[in-house]
Amino acid sequence: MIVAVKAGLNTSVKLEIIKRIFDGKLVSPLIDDLKPHEIMLVHQFILEKALEFGKAVKGNELTQQDIAQYLNPPDINRYENVQIDTTNKNLSLAIEKTKKQIDSLCQIIREYALN
Repeated sequence: MIVAVKAGLNTSVKLEIIKRIFDGKLVSPLIDDLKPHEIMLVHQFILEKALEFGKAVKGNELTQQDIAQYLNPPDINRYENVQIDTTNKNLSLAIEKTKKQIDSLCQIIREYALN
């Protein structure tokens, strides 16, 4: 299980994420048992790494357009009938989308780092 410390993610977790990225493995399975705020820490870490690698490779930061081309647009039909409620349905959809974004951001890092 990933452990979050007060300042963010554990160093060992960050290293495991980077290792998985360069080994071509999905990161999302690592976060299956996390709480939503811990998932967001992982998402933030990976986004920061994507921006760092983009700057190192391109000489400037990745643009929103660079990142957006890797992220799948939301399926509007799927979310059309979702209403705000007190169940976990909306949370589950948000977590699912975040996990997909995490894997997409990892793909960006892999492509920029290995090309």
